[in-house]
Amino acid sequence: MSLLGAVDRIFAPAGNLSRSVERFEWRSQQVEMARTVAETFDRGEVRIVEAPTGVGKSLAYLIPGALWAREEGKVLLVSTYTRNLQDQILRRDLPLLRRLSDRRIDAAVLKGRRNYLCRRRWDAARGELAGTTDGEVLLRILEGWVQVTESGDFDEGPAIPPRLRRFLPRIASDARFCASRECTPETGCSYKLSRRRAREAQVLLVNHALLVLEITGEGIGLPGWDGSVIDEAHHLPGVAADALSLAVSAKSWEEALQGLGGQGEPGVTDAVRRLIRGFVSQVDRTDLLRRIRAMEDSLGGLLESSRAFFEALRGTEGFPEPGARRRYRLGAGAGGPFPESALPLIEDARALLRAHRGLGETIRGGIHEQGPEADAILGEIDAAIGRTEEEIDALHRLLDAGEAATVYWQELDPEGGPCLRARPLDSGAILGEHLADGRPLVLTSATLAADGSTGFFAAQCGLPENTESLVLPPVFEIRKQVRIFAPSALRDPVEPGHLEDVADGVVRLAEAIPRKLLVLFTAHTALRNVYDRIRRPLEDRGIWVYAQGRTANRSVLVERFEKSERAVLLGAASFWEGVDFPGDHLEILVMARLPFPVPADPFVEAVSERLREEGKDPFADYMLPEAIVRFRQGFGRLIRRRGDRGIFVVLDPRILRRGYGKRFQRVLGGPTEPVGTWDDLIRGAEAWFRDPGGLAGETGGEG
Repeated sequence: MSLLGAVDRIFAPAGNLSRSVERFEWRSQQVEMARTVAETFDRGEVRIVEAPTGVGKSLAYLIPGALWAREEGKVLLVSTYTRNLQDQILRRDLPLLRRLSDRRIDAAVLKGRRNYLCRRRWDAARGELAGTTDGEVLLRILEGWVQVTESGDFDEGPAIPPRLRRFLPRIASDARFCASRECTPETGCSYKLSRRRAREAQVLLVNHALLVLEITGEGIGLPGWDGSVIDEAHHLPGVAADALSLAVSAKSWEEALQGLGGQGEPGVTDAVRRLIRGFVSQVDRTDLLRRIRAMEDSLGGLLESSRAFFEALRGTEGFPEPGARRRYRLGAGAGGPFPESALPLIEDARALLRAHRGLGETIRGGIHEQGPEADAILGEIDAAIGRTEEEIDALHRLLDAGEAATVYWQELDPEGGPCLRARPLDSGAILGEHLADGRPLVLTSATLAADGSTGFFAAQCGLPENTESLVLPPVFEIRKQVRIFAPSALRDPVEPGHLEDVADGVVRLAEAIPRKLLVLFTAHTALRNVYDRIRRPLEDRGIWVYAQGRTANRSVLVERFEKSERAVLLGAASFWEGVDFPGDHLEILVMARLPFPVPADPFVEAVSERLREEGKDPFADYMLPEAIVRFRQGFGRLIRRRGDRGIFVVLDPRILRRGYGKRFQRVLGGPTEPVGTWDDLIRGAEAWFRDPGGLAGETGGEG
């Protein structure tokens, strides 16, 4: 039977899938996507597929993709952005596929090295960890798991408190350490064991970060694959840019230097002392210890000068305040926006690194018995020196700022202190070179199109704008499930007083309508401003107010919001996607402003400059498509199931006043109702919740 025939048999209204899944809902969109994926793999093509929430897209690509791999003797690679989706595919979708096809289909998840325990490094680090309070706690947490784990995947182990996670790189797989011939699956290398299993799989699951590192030549050597599906594909361009980005903060720099060791501190010199005690002849020890003490003294001085440099950097004229960024230009060098001590700092760090490398070479030549234990310690030394060298190289590149098509900026990291960053303007050229390589490829997500076209997304991935695509219609009936309001009398977001209008509206809605409410912001500063205005009046009325970055972390906020009877949740950034509040967990969604990129952001500014140089319009060709896709992602938080219903309120009057506002309205799938006052809006919302049918236009507001 052909692949297309097998897909039709499985996805037919009375087919294998409907008979195998309890309360199965047949969807024409799922069938169309599955057939498209089958044709794409049969023909060796590249296809972009937008599959809105509710389509069941993971089965729609996994079933034809895995059947193609099994029947053709191929390997299917599936890349996701989130671990939750990987878990769903591995634990729910693949077992279902095996039942449907009655055939064995082997699958494996492969992650980056740092996700896996290295037993040899664990054994080498135990004594060192036992010397500190936090290390002792980590030993107690992991000891039992280390003895029994088969995968060595930290994600499958016991929960580790955030303050202890800094120890994980010292017991995880490391490329330099792992190069040893002693490091094998049989000797406890969980990472190499995962790679062995991956080579035997027909379906290989990875995340976008690992895939990007692989296709840019900096990866771990993934097993070969013959066709791929990239799910949550709207994240791929950003992940690619992140992989090619640089960042050095005061904290990351100091931690990298501390990896070289110091008096009483773990690191290279501490590892050398352990080698001297057990494996180096007596005649060498005096000179080696003298060199160690001199290096530790030098490190102490370097740490002091490093702190002085970053303090001076923060004190330079125009250094950005928390939450802001300042761009600096190509070839700025140490004479640009940096203290004069910048280049001397790099030179001193390199000199100290050379001393450590020389010490390591001396130690290697003096070891009288290089067994597994000595080899493990030498691996630790190489790994620590390598990590420090990478940090020094990154800071040097950031200070030089000489790489073309790259934007550089300064910012104040809340946890890391003064920070320098660099990001490529266009990761699409690199992505496109590897994505369109002759192997079949499907890129899919719920939101890829702007105004019905996937051309903007294709260009971000370095693919032709006319790349073959399928944009599936919505599964949900938005006109019956959502009522959309836009207050017309609000102040523009760029005008003083807009956040007062937002705060007033949120309070009025939350007090009048006993439903849970999510407010989406494009900036944390605006979120904090509104939180400070609404918290007291709402909590005095028994309505809990939760705010990202103010009251708890994301996962805790989601849990508390779901458990509350009446609550308002204020979210930015990650709350525009990836959160799922079905049913009465969320019935009012408020968008504080349209999600345009910030023109003053260094990256946006640089992209705009480049587009103008190419004769393009930065607003029409970049900012507007970006905003429309983000707008759709935010709106998607409201309706997650067929039975969901609620109201969507846009507190940005530009959706009514500006010509481009119609483009935002069109993507919603239902009419946007202008309302003149909050009383009009509240009456319309109350009527909707009483009787959700046939109420459009009955608010009494503006028509």
